[in-house]
Amino acid sequence: MSPPLFSVLVATHNQERWIASALRSVLEQDAPPFEVLVGDDASTDRTGEIIEELVAAYRGPHTVRVQRHPVNLGPLENNKWLRRNARGRWLVSNDGDDLSLPGRMRRLDEVIRRTGVSFVSSNAILIDEAGTQVGTYLPRGADIPFSLEQIASQGYTDHMLGATSAFERRLLTTFGFMESSRIAGGGGDHVIPFRAGFFGGGYYIDEPLLAYRQHAGQMTRTIADRTRSEVVLAETLQAYNLKTCMHQWQDTQAWLKEHPTDARARKASGLVLGRMVQLVQRWSALRTHLIADGMRPTWVPRAELDGVVVPDAFRPVEHQDD
Repeated sequence: MSPPLFSVLVATHNQERWIASALRSVLEQDAPPFEVLVGDDASTDRTGEIIEELVAAYRGPHTVRVQRHPVNLGPLENNKWLRRNARGRWLVSNDGDDLSLPGRMRRLDEVIRRTGVSFVSSNAILIDEAGTQVGTYLPRGADIPFSLEQIASQGYTDHMLGATSAFERRLLTTFGFMESSRIAGGGGDHVIPFRAGFFGGGYYIDEPLLAYRQHAGQMTRTIADRTRSEVVLAETLQAYNLKTCMHQWQDTQAWLKEHPTDARARKASGLVLGRMVQLVQRWSALRTHLIADGMRPTWVPRAELDGVVVPDAFRPVEHQDD
């Protein structure tokens, strides 16, 4: 039997409130059979039991495999396990707190076959903890293709949201799986679309295909303090972007080692280096600004950031002193 075209990866940890609806949203997709691979990262609530109950009762066409890790690996390692063990040629993200909207898998399949790209993302509906729609991730516009040169020159854009992504597994096997020492934050949202540029490029679908849940514990909220000021957030994100930019440059060097005459890759390498210089300059200016305002660099404990609740995960709110 040939491997499925798609593997939908469901990473979860202590999400008993949402895992049932998340998993059902995948299993109820009206599409040719695909693989669903669930990685429960040693949940201490009923997440694992809920998964097993749903899978035991499932009688549909899709193949379901479940791994309940005996010890907590952390989000990056759990995702890495899923990506290493998936059987599909394409890997589709659906975290345990998000919902695949009806028709998502058929739409992904149509776009991939029509465009020949190696990475696809989409718009999303934003929902709150209770599942109520609170907006869309991006204003509605148009579909957008993107190439290696575009990504190398402009870097990550909001149109490449990893929570909505589907990408060819060879983007990992060719360049290597994400290592925590090389990647910042959640594990490669800025790197995987760049890698796609060496193959078929990428494509953004303007239609929302995912319901993206907003809550205090989501990864997007836990990489930076969004409660102090616009400048604090900007300084943190410059450091984040610099690390992922360095990762992109290392990928270009790995590609050029195997394809030394690839003119596109050589141009991309120069563009990424140019971005790195600009990032360092902006980072330095922001750090100088903050120090001049009487602030000092510090680290905020992850547990403190996990409790931060702001109206929009993608924008900070100004800090208010008591």
